Amino acid sequence: MPINHSQKWSERKKGESNPFSKLTENDVKALRAIGNSVPTRELTKQFGVSPVTIRNAITGRSWAYLSDECPPDLTERKKR
Repeated sequence: MPINHSQKWSERKKGESNPFSKLTENDVKALRAIGNSVPTRELTKQFGVSPVTIRNAITGRSWAYLSDECPPDLTERKKR
């Protein structure tokens, strides 16, 4: 019996178990704690990932399963 899309999606590896992951769960928790207090540019250098990866981790677009809390609001951040 062939596997449908929803079965494939549910079997995907999350977080650190994904072999392509550049961040750890502790990294994401630290990023969320930092929030807007440190410029994204500095965080990209520190963690070695793109600004989009940083933003997605902080907002919960990625690594959403880590927290039941609402992620910090990044709408205040100025675009550069």
